[in-house]
This record gives sequence, C-alpha cells and structure tokens, in this order.
Amino acid sequence: MQTKRLIAVSSLLTISSLNLASSLPVSAANRRVTAAPPMTRVDAGAFRINKRQPVRFKAFAVKDPKTGKAISPNTILTLPNGKRVKAGAYYAELNRLEQGFSRLGHSLRQPASKVLLQEALVDRAGLKRDADRISASHYKLQRPEKALFRTILDPAQNQRTIRLAPAIKPRSGALQQLRVKPSLSAPQRIIAPETLLRSSVGTPKLGVVAQPRASVSGFSMRPQSLKLSKLTPAQLAKLKLKLKRPVAAKTYTKSWGKRIGKKNRVYAYINTKLQVKSHPNYSRADAQGNAGGYLFNRHAQLLRATAQVRSDKPTNKSSVAVKLNAFGQTVYSFQRTKKSSYSYSKSFSKSIDKRIADIRFSAGPIPMRAKFGVRGSAGVRYAFALNPVKAAAYAKVNPFVRSRVYGEGGVDIVVAEAGVGANLVLLNDDLDVRARAKIGLASNNKAYLKLDMSAHNKLTALKGKLYAYAGVYVPRWGIPPWKKKRYDTTLFNWKGLTHQGYLFDESYTAYF
Repeated sequence: MQTKRLIAVSSLLTISSLNLASSLPVSAANRRVTAAPPMTRVDAGAFRINKRQPVRFKAFAVKDPKTGKAISPNTILTLPNGKRVKAGAYYAELNRLEQGFSRLGHSLRQPASKVLLQEALVDRAGLKRDADRISASHYKLQRPEKALFRTILDPAQNQRTIRLAPAIKPRSGALQQLRVKPSLSAPQRIIAPETLLRSSVGTPKLGVVAQPRASVSGFSMRPQSLKLSKLTPAQLAKLKLKLKRPVAAKTYTKSWGKRIGKKNRVYAYINTKLQVKSHPNYSRADAQGNAGGYLFNRHAQLLRATAQVRSDKPTNKSSVAVKLNAFGQTVYSFQRTKKSSYSYSKSFSKSIDKRIADIRFSAGPIPMRAKFGVRGSAGVRYAFALNPVKAAAYAKVNPFVRSRVYGEGGVDIVVAEAGVGANLVLLNDDLDVRARAKIGLASNNKAYLKLDMSAHNKLTALKGKLYAYAGVYVPRWGIPPWKKKRYDTTLFNWKGLTHQGYLFDESYTAYF
C-alpha cells in the first residue's frame, strides 16, 4: 500500500511539473541563463577614511530598548526591519561595531544620524585630462548650416538622387582621346611612347610595336616592325587588354576612438571606423561603432553596430548588411541584395539590462556588499541609397546608446541593514556617420571619384554618483525604542562630461 502511495505522489508531481512547464511563456524556455558576475574585492586603500581622534570605547549594557532596564540575554528583540534576534547576540554585535568605530573617532552614541565615513579615491585630474582630449576631438564649424553633414549628405536628398541618377556615358570622340599606357608583366615590356596615335581627322592610327617578343593568344609579336593594322579584330582586342594597365581602386579610411575613467572604478569608451573603397565598377562602404564601459574591472560591451553597403556595376547588384550587438548578443540583423538601384531606411531600438559587478568592501567595522548593473537602451538608425549602374553609394549609420548604472546592497550582520544609491550615467552616445561615393567623368574623359564623409557625435559620460550605506539599529531606551545610525561610503562622484561636435566633415576628388 505504501509503495502505491509513493507511486501516486510521484505521478502527481510529474503531472504538476509538466503543467507548470506548459504554462510558462515560450520565451522563458529559450531564455539564455547567464552566470552571476564574479565577486571583486575593493581594498581599504581605495578609500579615504574620514578619521577623527579615537574615542574611549564604552560597551552597551544588555537592556530593554524601551525601558532601559536590564534583560536576559535570551530575550527576543524585534528590530525595525522585522528581524528577531536574542538580546545577547544583538548587544555582542553592537559592541563589536562600537569598538571598531571608536578607533576611527566615531561612536554609535554620537547625535548625528548620518555620517560620511569614507570616500573612494577618484583621480579627478585624470578625468579632466580625458575629458579635455575628448572635447578637443569634437570640433565646431563656423557655419554649421554649410556642413556636408547637413547639406549634400542629408539622407532625404540622397535617397532619391543616388537611386535615380543616370548611368555615365562617354561623350562623342572619347575613343580618340583614349590614351593606353602599355604595360606587360616582366620580363616582357613595351617601351614605345604610344601605341595609339591620333590623326588629324580624329580617327585612331595604329602605331608600331618594336620590342622584345611578346605573345598574344593565336600569334607572336617580334621586334621586326610588326604593324598592328594587320592583326585581326579579335587579336587586337586581346592585345589592348594586355596593354591596358588595371585601374586601381581608391580607398579612404577614417577612424576615431576615445576613453575616459579608470577600469578599476568607472570607465567608458567609444570608437568608430569608416572605410570607403571605390572603383569605376563599384563602390563599397564599411562602418562600425563600439561603445561600452567598465565597473570595478568588469567589462560591459553596451553596443557594437556594423554596416556594409555594396554597389556593383558588372553584376548590377546592390547589397546592404546591418547588425547590432548588445552585451555580445546579436539583437538586430538586416541583409538584402537587389539587382537594381535600391534605397532603404529604418530605426531599431532595444532595452538593455545586465548585472555587471559584484563587489565587497568594509565600511569601517561593517562588512559591505554591493551589486551593480547597467540598464537603458541601444539601437541604430540607418539609411542608404545604391545605384550599381553608376557605381554610386550613399550610407548613413547612426548607432546610439543610453545607459545608467543601478545597484543593490547587503550586509552580513543582523544589527544593520545596507543599501546602494546609484545616480550615474555610464554612457549616453549618439554617433551619426555619413558617406557618399560617386563616380564621374571629367572633361578629358577621365573617370574620377567624388567622396564626401562626415560624422557628428553627442555624448555624456560618467556623470553622477555611486554610494553605499549601512544603517545600524541603536537602542534609545525610550519611545520609540530604536534609532538608526547611517554610515555612507562614496564609491564614485564626478560632474561628468557632456560634449558634442563633428569628428570629421571632409570631401575628396581623386582621379583613377
């Protein structure tokens, strides 16, 4: 009978667990479980303790907090936070704290209800140097309304003009003005000044090749004044391909990165890179932005945004890829390839929240624990326009992040409670990078690249305060029976950095 009951109970438990699992949201089953951050110890040397002249230690007698009369050590006391403790254990812990505070010149008997016990050593001179470097890297324009960022790189203007731009067509007479610089791979080389000479009527006159032997599929050229006019059209075409020097692509790269603070306390960083590569047959742009920080040596990668655009003339294809990562996880991805001109724009944002640091330290004789995390949002706004027929591309990538620090505290003794105050902006940043590459044809029929690049940034970093506090319940021997003595520890406090400006705003013209 007992065995049957056990089987029945086991079956009921199994059914209950299955019902519970089926009632959970689908997202809970797929939610990634992450380990808690490892504990970090903050040494006493990291603080400036507000010491006073030591005071004489005087123990608290075991008395009733209401009446002040002696009571048994086994009497149960109920603290204001609802904890129940024997009087003997309570007064033993209280006297240990009183003895520790007396060495620092403080006492639980002193009238002040709130005391700043210690402050973290903050390198304010170093923070100012970092802030000055960041501010210097952002510049203001005398006439911002004329900036490339606000004019020819405005997305509303480019999404139509790039997509609908006509193909480049050589003008009449372009062939007569074509100059081919002959070159063959070593050791064969043609050193005649020209192989195509223009006649007075504008019709190309074929020159003479007089060089060491060079071969083209189907025949051989020898030094004996071989006339190009005797070549078949197919052989002439192959020879032109052999003689024509390949056109090299133009590549431009802009990068920027700054950091502020100390990793063992509070630290923030941001960096970006833009690379544009253009050729008469294609234009490509790659952009990336990274933002993050540290809390007590624990890293928080807040955001990583990447974007690639391609405009390819031979295949008549446009392609784009955008990806956004937060805390190392992909939260947004977009990819598309089209065989035509193409324009698109979108904005995406996602809430972020992650526990970053778990620290332990001492507030005088009180062992303290504080946990800190970061919450806010990360996202990206982007727009692009591609025209493969013209090998033209426009891209705007605007990653942004908003992040604030939050925390909670704890204490491992019964006579006190602890908390954490966090009013700190770790990093708010809005980075807008824009670029446009267009291929044009000059009056001499030379192809050229017209490249415009600009980036504007607005940031706020390390602005605010982090602190922890411990409240000790002290008997009043009256009504009300308890008072709370609070001891504060400042972990970080700074006015922060707020700045905005252009990182670059430049235009280039380069001939192929």
